[in-house]
Amino acid sequence: MKKIKYLAFLPMVIMMIVIWLFSSKTATESTQESSGIVTRVVAIMERVSGREWSDATREHWEEMIHVPIRKCAHMTEYFLLSLTIAFPWLLFHKTKKWISIVTYITGVSYATSDEIHQYFVPNRSCQITDVMIDSIGVLAGILIFLLIRNRKVHAKSQ
Repeated sequence: MKKIKYLAFLPMVIMMIVIWLFSSKTATESTQESSGIVTRVVAIMERVSGREWSDATREHWEEMIHVPIRKCAHMTEYFLLSLTIAFPWLLFHKTKKWISIVTYITGVSYATSDEIHQYFVPNRSCQITDVMIDSIGVLAGILIFLLIRNRKVHAKSQ
């Protein structure tokens, strides 16, 4: 029965594989993928505005939001990763501080290794700013973990 607890870490492993696969894409593939998302977001913005935009206006907005959307994707990946790291530890260790520290170290270490991995992918680079952005996602995940954990503990005590 104890060995089955380790399956709780499977979502973490899956999330790490997903991040690794995204990072394995060449710069061209990565840009094409994010451009598709940006195009959809701009189309939604146009619909919400209630007016038809010119091609120049659409292109302007696509250029404006492309980088922020890519960086938000980084944060979201690492936000989810930190949740998949933290929650399984509750089966083994109850101390929020310990789980938070382990989650932070694991998440930031993985972000660092992922950036090093990107250095070897054609036309990709290793950027410390991306590690910092990923770290913000890890911290956000830890904060949500702590909020949920505190609520659960508080609800039990009532």
